[in-house]
Amino acid sequence: MEGKNMTNKRATETEFVVGIDCALEKHHYQISKKDGAVLSKGPLKNTKKDGKRLVKKLESITQKKNIVIGMEPTNNYHICMQKYLISNGYKVVLINPLKTHAYKQIDDYGNKTDPIDANGICQFLIDGKHKNIKQMNQKYLKMRELCRCRQKLKCDMTRVALRLHSRLVVINPEFTQYFYKNFCESALFVLENYPTPDDLEIADVDKLQKELDRIARSFAKKGSAEKIINLAKESFGVKEDIEGYIRYMQYHLEEYRFLKSKVLEINREIKSEAKKDYCRREIEIISSIRGIGIILAAGILSELGDIKNFEKISSIVRFAGMIVLRNQSGKFDGRTRMSKQGNKYLRYYLHQAAMGAKMHCPTFAAIYMNRSMKVKDLDPESRRVDRAKTRGCLARRILETIAMCLMKDRMFDDKIAFESIQIDDFVRETINTQFKGQMATAAA
Repeated sequence: MEGKNMTNKRATETEFVVGIDCALEKHHYQISKKDGAVLSKGPLKNTKKDGKRLVKKLESITQKKNIVIGMEPTNNYHICMQKYLISNGYKVVLINPLKTHAYKQIDDYGNKTDPIDANGICQFLIDGKHKNIKQMNQKYLKMRELCRCRQKLKCDMTRVALRLHSRLVVINPEFTQYFYKNFCESALFVLENYPTPDDLEIADVDKLQKELDRIARSFAKKGSAEKIINLAKESFGVKEDIEGYIRYMQYHLEEYRFLKSKVLEINREIKSEAKKDYCRREIEIISSIRGIGIILAAGILSELGDIKNFEKISSIVRFAGMIVLRNQSGKFDGRTRMSKQGNKYLRYYLHQAAMGAKMHCPTFAAIYMNRSMKVKDLDPESRRVDRAKTRGCLARRILETIAMCLMKDRMFDDKIAFESIQIDDFVRETINTQFKGQMATAAA
């Protein structure tokens, strides 16, 4: 009797389905019964008025608990309607567009319109394909937006730097020899005050050296100013008709300064947010891996979300789009590749973590060394490709280690690394030989 009641309950829970195809100004919805019969469909403006109209229509059909609403997370266009429906007590399921697209291809033969998309979402819900989709907990939403904003600002800084460099190679091609980093504080000072080699030629050596010392907090190399002026005197840069280039550089220097100040400001805000109770412990765990700082750990955590959303580590790897895809048929066995059908921001942070961990963390340094030795005898192009694969593999192993640490609520050490990833005998022997003290602590 109890089993029948449970069956009936499951049947009534999905008695009606609603598919909403979202766009910037106008959505398209379709309301269907469990048997596929269409009850209502049409356009829906992205306004509160049309949101109320949809809610009234749903209330006139059945109770809220009998309806499942599905929509695709198209950019951010869906968020207003999603939040409004949730606030009115409806169950809203976000479906990966890749899944609905593949599902619609079965019957629609490549046709794509808003009504077809809404109907495809309904069919997806009717067949119960949404039941295995876990809705993510937005616990770290503020930190995620801060970290994404920082990444975009850093990308903008890179673009501006490339534009500056494109003019510098005309006016002062020797500028790249002045400093270790082309656009450090000292380099920006020189560009702002001495934009051309002619300006540098007549500069006072002692005054310039004093300014460089002030900017570098007395760590500037002795003779730096003299070296810069000597290079300027032998410059091969163009000296006629360069007023336009100079104005171009001045505008972009102002933009670069502004972006740099905003990055520093958002860095302080992320670090302040990382100290709050809701995320402090998780960030401490992630940053316990040497080579991963507070800001990078905050980015990884904000994109990964609540670890309770995942039942197993393989689900986390799939979420990041780092699973390996094979192309095999009969005797043919093609090349494998990373799927990249997942969170691109998380993959970016993990690759950054891999670059730091291979330099500062003994465990991951040994893993990287092991794989690098296998490709050292290849030709240059194959070596380049395989090294990129090695970094991708290391990023995946770091993700698996972070997941294990968060699930067990433990700080990183070699012991937990052995539990989370497959480490071969060479790596174990390397770590045992070079880091005996750390291994003894981990084994205790």
